[in-house]
Amino acid sequence: MFSPRSGRETWPQSMQNDVVVHFITWNMNGALPLQRMIDGLFASINSSINVVVFATQESVNSIERSILFRSKDQWIRVLTTALGDGWTLVAQHGMQALHIAVYVRDELDGRVTCVQPVHIPTGPAGLATKGCVAVGLCISGTPFMFMGSHFTAFQEQVAARNADYTRTYNELPVTRCPHQIVSTRRTLRGINPLSPNQGRRSSILATISPLHYQYQEQETPLSRFDNIIWGGDFNYRCNVDRDEADALIAHRDLKGLLDTDQLAAARFDDGVFEGFVEPKIAFLPTYKFDSGSNIYDTSSKRRIPSFCDRVLFRSRAKYRPVVEAYTSHPNILWSDHRPVSLTLRLSLTPEASEPAVASPRAVRRTPKSAWGEPEGIVVSREIQRRSTVCCAM
Repeated sequence: MFSPRSGRETWPQSMQNDVVVHFITWNMNGALPLQRMIDGLFASINSSINVVVFATQESVNSIERSILFRSKDQWIRVLTTALGDGWTLVAQHGMQALHIAVYVRDELDGRVTCVQPVHIPTGPAGLATKGCVAVGLCISGTPFMFMGSHFTAFQEQVAARNADYTRTYNELPVTRCPHQIVSTRRTLRGINPLSPNQGRRSSILATISPLHYQYQEQETPLSRFDNIIWGGDFNYRCNVDRDEADALIAHRDLKGLLDTDQLAAARFDDGVFEGFVEPKIAFLPTYKFDSGSNIYDTSSKRRIPSFCDRVLFRSRAKYRPVVEAYTSHPNILWSDHRPVSLTLRLSLTPEASEPAVASPRAVRRTPKSAWGEPEGIVVSREIQRRSTVCCAM
């Protein structure tokens, strides 16, 4: 069995203060997989990665079972065994069928403080059938928030999904952590805007541009965190009929599919995930498959293949965020969803520079820009900024 720690080399001096987060989101379709069926999930955990986050949805197949087995102990045993020696579980938290677990390498364990597990239900009448589980913590005094969500299902429920996002962002019950951000005024790196003749069908997720934009963020509990990684089964679908979706997939026409993506439209029109970035999608839709196969839904419902499973992040640019990978895991066939992972490198010896992300709404208000398509987040030293971060030990 693959052990991510095997063969680990000494990190170069320039990387010793880096935090490299590998965040995995997976809707498990209510069944705990066997160890051998998910080993492929861990093959990409290389020696530079020192934080691993697993956010799962539908990790049990009924509300009754989720109440009886809240701790998800069996799943934790699977994860711990798969990671191998050299990792410490610093936090886990569950709410019915939602679960999140955060592991760090042993040598990083002593630098983790201020651990705060929280959750919020967003289901009908406040039920926890949908919602978010999250873990806030500090690494060497730097604040992180890791979030795993499951939004409202069904093709037509875009407004409900948007409401799930809004409630989670504004009401996640994070207490005042022992760190503070002095200013919420930020300079952001933008996302490629739409040309007038493209309209809503043009994917705003295709590129990250060097655009700068200033906006004033409303103070919320989450705005106190310098680094947020938010993944989950957000359930946003592609607005296309099944036959057209199948044709686009057959030709690997990702742009054609993403042009119909509900999340892209919601970000542009409704300000959903404002201030967050999603790296370029270079993988096929992650939902819905016949379980145990790479064949999209052949049931009578013939659900439209969609990019339901996503990971976005927001980070102050002084941490010089670099996207090292953003991918699905098509060989993990256990569920009707495919896992998606983001690998993000952040420096804990920050230099003042420009923050990293912008919202579609902000881009829409911007008169001009020079566009590019970097592999990660391009950092310059054009802007000198200050923030105060403290952590009570």
